[in-house]
Amino acid sequence: MADTAKNSFIVLLPNQIITIPQDSNLAWLPLFYALPKELVSKRKQYLEIPRSPYDILRTDKYDNLIKDDAFLELVWDCYAWSVWQFIQVPRSNGYGDIPGKWTNYSGDFPLWRLCYAIQNHFRNKFET
Repeated sequence: MADTAKNSFIVLLPNQIITIPQDSNLAWLPLFYALPKELVSKRKQYLEIPRSPYDILRTDKYDNLIKDDAFLELVWDCYAWSVWQFIQVPRSNGYGDIPGKWTNYSGDFPLWRLCYAIQNHFRNKFET
């Protein structure tokens, strides 16, 4: 039990205490809330999620959206794509943007993997 509590978030609601494990999709809500509407609108069903965590945690109405892997994919892809926009690579005259379109690179391309890894630092900053 101590390990579970140590690796969880404690949420105090009126008349209720909720424990959210860090590996739960709910743990990604803070990063979801920080996404601009323009990025979330790529998956319009996620625009239905209330902008208040209280409204989500006090009901199971939105569980099917948040527990779906598509929720994590949306959050992770948006942050990885945002990081990609700022990566500078060596060029003959210094540093510049990654050449070509981002769609020309596979998901296994090392810079893409780096972009996905960096989002854990964003999450850490939100949590602390």
